Amino acid sequence: MVKTINLLTMGGLCLLVSCAPEVMKNTFPITIPALIPANYTEASQIKSIAVLPFSVNVEGKDASKESTEFASQLESVLASVIIDDKSYFKLVDRLTVNRVIQEQKFKVSVLPSDDEAVQIGKFIGVRGIYTGILYPVSKSEKNYQEERVECDKKNNCTKRYVTCIQRKLTFSFIPRLIDVETGRVVYSRTITVDKVSSGCNVSSLQSFEELERSAKKEALMEFIRDVAPYYVNMKFDLVDSEDNIKSREDKKKFNTALEFAKKNRIDRACSIWGEIYERNQKSISLTYNLGVCKELSGDLAGALDFYQKADSLTQKPIDLINEALERVKLQIERQERLKQQIKSS
Repeated sequence: MVKTINLLTMGGLCLLVSCAPEVMKNTFPITIPALIPANYTEASQIKSIAVLPFSVNVEGKDASKESTEFASQLESVLASVIIDDKSYFKLVDRLTVNRVIQEQKFKVSVLPSDDEAVQIGKFIGVRGIYTGILYPVSKSEKNYQEERVECDKKNNCTKRYVTCIQRKLTFSFIPRLIDVETGRVVYSRTITVDKVSSGCNVSSLQSFEELERSAKKEALMEFIRDVAPYYVNMKFDLVDSEDNIKSREDKKKFNTALEFAKKNRIDRACSIWGEIYERNQKSISLTYNLGVCKELSGDLAGALDFYQKADSLTQKPIDLINEALERVKLQIERQERLKQQIKSS
């Protein structure tokens, strides 16, 4: 009799909590490039632009050369921004900029005033002028000690110290964007990148030239993320649990879709999951996976709907669904900003 009661109690417990296999535990990631809006929307909306030489805070005959070279590098990264197979910025070439400066006798050996930048922009026929300050590169090198322990065959050990070298380089600049129509500075901030190379073998150290190239590249990429949309790789987790999928045939199709997804055929996987959804709307995993499908296709409202449906089927919070809900809400906000940035002239 006691055994019967225990079995009935266990059976009742199963009815209460549903002794189905645990869901949302087994996942595998897929990575898809996603377009992210620029950090500064107003700056990203000014697309007809020109770049003036930067003011260099150093003395010497190489200052002008360094200023011109950096302006050219800035132009190159601006010209490299491609969205939907089209150049994002309409960039006036350097020859035209130099010709206008010479003809109108503008002085750009020092940072031009906002009024001067506006005048140059009007002569060139652009909406925005980039200028700014390029700071001298800071370099330092210092020695430090590292402990070494050496042991012989009898395990007698001795300590010794070796002299090592640390090289540090700091690159910093202030880009400024002036709206030619209003004369306002719509973007300005200091961008600083530190690079360090350490080692006890001189041949393994990066040279200061290598550190400077790396620091400049990183700083320019940080600048571009401020003023133009950019791509990042986003990770999405799909779930392989068969919870509440009723028929053997539908389970087979669910798993076939997973195989397509693992082979980067997410389009086919989503199509198969869509076919079996009507018969299996109580499946948390299937509902969640279809939310991922909607998100990957750019239908963020549809993704939010499926994630909310998956959430309503759970008996307790599930981290994967919570993360998806937060992510898609952020993506909806980003999508609105992207529309503003891309549609602007």
